[in-house]
Amino acid sequence: FIFLTDDITPRLNKICKALDRVGFSYELIIFGNLSIYTNLDYKKKNILVIKDNFFDYLKLLKFKGSTFHLIINSNLDFYNNLIKLKIFKCLVDFYDHKFLYKQTKSITRQKKLEHNILENCNGIISRSLGLKYQNKNKKYKNKKILFLDYSSKADLQKKLVKKKYYNLLIIFPRWNSLLIYKNLEYIFNILLRQNFKIYLILNPENIKNLNELKKKNNFNNIHYFDFLEHRDYVKNLENMDAYLWISINELIESTSKNYVYKSSMHRYAASNRIYEMIERNIFSASPRITKFDSYILNRYSHAYIYNSLEDLKNLRFELEKKIGFKNKNISKILINNNINRLIKF
Repeated sequence: FIFLTDDITPRLNKICKALDRVGFSYELIIFGNLSIYTNLDYKKKNILVIKDNFFDYLKLLKFKGSTFHLIINSNLDFYNNLIKLKIFKCLVDFYDHKFLYKQTKSITRQKKLEHNILENCNGIISRSLGLKYQNKNKKYKNKKILFLDYSSKADLQKKLVKKKYYNLLIIFPRWNSLLIYKNLEYIFNILLRQNFKIYLILNPENIKNLNELKKKNNFNNIHYFDFLEHRDYVKNLENMDAYLWISINELIESTSKNYVYKSSMHRYAASNRIYEMIERNIFSASPRITKFDSYILNRYSHAYIYNSLEDLKNLRFELEKKIGFKNKNISKILINNNINRLIKF
């Protein structure tokens, strides 16, 4: 079993650690530069790093006939060329499907490459319902498996307790500038009036933008984490009481050039963050438009599914309604209870 990826994602971390627990051997190949990856959470000594050139393709020949699990984030040309060699059994696992994005010149080309990859691979591993939506006409006949991002542990779950101030985490799309968002001041005011301490995960540019926004509006209880430091982010989750997912529809006009998604993105796409909240029993508020993730949150945690920003005026009330509730059984979405499905695929 050989993983080949261009990024170290929480999904890959969880899969590899689950394989380590059951003693299943695998290899890891990184396409790119190993020095930029700081999120290796699992024990793996021998990692092969390759680039897109003839000599590195030769390095892969020693794996001829092997099964490759391709976790694809970008660099679609590379993966398409690799599959066309037809010397490996290739299972593809797209982090983001390009057919869920609005049409642009770049996306059009990427969609064509993605189509070729999905059509010519040996199997498809899906982390969301996006492919099921796209594949209504059954054009991708390869064998498929729905393998979510899943939760890692059940023993991290804590009880909700009543407090004067609740720590609330908000995660925005990582590279968008806060300056393009509408309703931010309105959202912050709603939450601060309910005695929420707000925590955001931001890139360096947005940290500067946030500080200016705080100064302008005299916002005191808004803090930030650097999203690049994943280990610190996970550690800080221990102190979070609530998680708020704000739909991009509430932040950017759908007619704006910055609005890059189709409406189907919200209904069928998936977020790895929700499983981190579920495994810790962090109260989560999710917009109804995110159909698939809202279902998972509502099924396996004490969540609040809201229709509009106006509903957030009741967020503290909805949280405190859940105090004293028994934690839900999350055994069905633990990666350790699903890893054998992936091994047998």
